[in-house]
Amino acid sequence: MPFRPREGASPDTIFGSHSFKSAALRFIDVKSSKWRGWKSSQQWTSSLRDYVFPIFGHVDVSEIDTPLVMAALQPLGRQSPQRWTGYGSELP
Repeated sequence: MPFRPREGASPDTIFGSHSFKSAALRFIDVKSSKWRGWKSSQQWTSSLRDYVFPIFGHVDVSEIDTPLVMAALQPLGRQSPQRWTGYGSELP
């Protein structure tokens, strides 16, 4: 039988409140055994540590919005503009 939350229950009530950092590290821990190799886990962790956690690692997952994501992506766009070709004019 599929999981069905109570009517009117918020995600925080169902899953608890989590910072993006704790949720991301937990996700990597759970999923990394299915990835091709240990290097994928290291790359995800280091990329998040360098670019994402300083911007919104402390923010609750439910509060992450487009401006926060764009703020984390801007340094990547400046370092490697060709990487963002075709992703729209919104990326730096």
